[in-house]
Amino acid sequence: MLREKRYVINELMEELTVYDAEVVDVTRNVVDLRLSVPNVFEVGDVVGVVQGLNVVQVLGNVLESIDHYVSVYSPKEVLEGLKPEVGSRIRVFDAEALQSIDLQMRLIDLIESGQLRSPAVDLFFDESYRQPDLEVRFELKDVKAVGEEIALDEYQVRAVEAALSLSDGEVLLVIGPPGTGKTRVVRKIAYMLSNRGEKVLITSHANIAVDNAVEGLPVDSCLRVGRPEKILPHIHPYMLSYKAKTALGEALELIERRIEELRRKYAELVRWLDYLSIRSEKQLRYEGMKLKTMEELRLTKSLITDLIKERRELINEKIMELVEKTPIIASTLIKSQLKPLENVNFDTVVIDESSQASLTLALLAMVKGRKWVLIGDHKQLLPIFKSVKDLRVQESLSAFVNLLKKYPNRALWLKIHYRSNSEIIDFPAKYIYEGNIRASPTCRELRLKLVKKPKYEFLNPDKPVVFIDVDGREERVGRSLVNEAEAHVVVEILKELLECGVKPEEVGVITPYKAQRNYLRKLINVRDIEIKTVDGFQGREKDVIVFSLTAMEDFKFVSNPNRLNVALTRPKYKLIVVGNARALSRFKWSLAGQFLTYVFERGRVYAWPPSSNP
Repeated sequence: MLREKRYVINELMEELTVYDAEVVDVTRNVVDLRLSVPNVFEVGDVVGVVQGLNVVQVLGNVLESIDHYVSVYSPKEVLEGLKPEVGSRIRVFDAEALQSIDLQMRLIDLIESGQLRSPAVDLFFDESYRQPDLEVRFELKDVKAVGEEIALDEYQVRAVEAALSLSDGEVLLVIGPPGTGKTRVVRKIAYMLSNRGEKVLITSHANIAVDNAVEGLPVDSCLRVGRPEKILPHIHPYMLSYKAKTALGEALELIERRIEELRRKYAELVRWLDYLSIRSEKQLRYEGMKLKTMEELRLTKSLITDLIKERRELINEKIMELVEKTPIIASTLIKSQLKPLENVNFDTVVIDESSQASLTLALLAMVKGRKWVLIGDHKQLLPIFKSVKDLRVQESLSAFVNLLKKYPNRALWLKIHYRSNSEIIDFPAKYIYEGNIRASPTCRELRLKLVKKPKYEFLNPDKPVVFIDVDGREERVGRSLVNEAEAHVVVEILKELLECGVKPEEVGVITPYKAQRNYLRKLINVRDIEIKTVDGFQGREKDVIVFSLTAMEDFKFVSNPNRLNVALTRPKYKLIVVGNARALSRFKWSLAGQFLTYVFERGRVYAWPPSSNP
């Protein structure tokens, strides 16, 4: 874990967004900061400090955040080391990834020392621990999806019924391949459990998965804890800070107006003091005025500090009231261990995308519950460890895969796919899921809508899956690859898609390689088109996906079943794969090679440039 932390810090420094901040006050263990940018942090967020080149440290957790002002609780030993002074400037950043490692290391220490005893820990590490065969005792009468005018299918209903049948110490594993409605299942489970008086935690390693599960739940029954900029805008009414400030209303506004007035006065006094300090050096009569101003400054600062404390206590009281009374709490796995949730326990913990959560990351939330529902997909991406490359080790470290191998008798499948055109999903259904899922009949009718006939035949909406054969060349950039010819073809395809009326936000561009992703981002100057590695796109969906294979010499990385599965199952209406068909045909035995055969048999391989198309 220490080696993993070093990897995280190095990567963190490469992509760090740093904010300038002024230290406004330090009172006991609370540091008040004024940031250069408003609304950066949310209650419970982790604030880090940049101290030098590749030197970062966690400052603490946000107690309150209003506009530019943030109050951070910082442990005594941290403050003694940093020694922040009022008026000094520091550089801060979102240190959630850093604290994630620290929290997991602390969890490991507690388990190894015997200080933490939990059935959730036994579930993973006690070889003698057993789970009885899954018994469904609850019958779901209302099969309507929460917030939607549709009914759950038979597999979704059974998963909900199984979750509602759990006894203390039992786990349910729901295998949810792409498009099979796992988010509806999460939502229905939480809704039904809360209706019978349980307190439920909906969680995942990814904010987008948490947001998707929250959407449609009754606003009064659900509380979303997290950072505003990481939460979808339409989810904001569920947010803890939004609800707390709305509930406090005029009482909070009066305090904030008074604080702002005093801060303006404080700034004026500081400027006046600067003037008097210069004058007093030459004329003694200014010395008395200077002393009087300094006294007024101290008084003003004291009043500000008292008001900030009053505001903090007012908000914290309301926050804890909301957390205590709201039956459904939604947060990331990391946030479940931070203020204001650190001391909150739950009847049932529901973890979405749990195949991509490590054992220790999942346990951060699981130790807070009595029953657990893990929803995942062992055929999609596993936890990402910078220091672990062996696939078998990665599988053993995945919370979902680990439990699935240990307790296969606790698993249920969601088997009907609804999201993508059937031609898109048929390949993974056969070659990856081995026939365990099938496309709904409605999938045959899904088509990309264009406002005009495209100039390229491969963009015909009646051809949902196509392969564009590009005679490119891979080039190594560090430990990654770039293929400039493929990237330029991707740009041309995107131009035509936009010309035909496809909205930028409905298009995703993915590649297995970071260097190719970076090169594509330089070439594509369309703001709303998402360009990511495959690993960064799990849990997402788009109308159109353009997938640049990039590689030509070795397709082992591309053909990783979990990674390729994610790439092929992101689009709803159109999958466009760009690569070198001749190079890939040398690897017919690989999963990517089998995909090429699948497309070729349907007559959907097109040479580039288009003039050479059949």
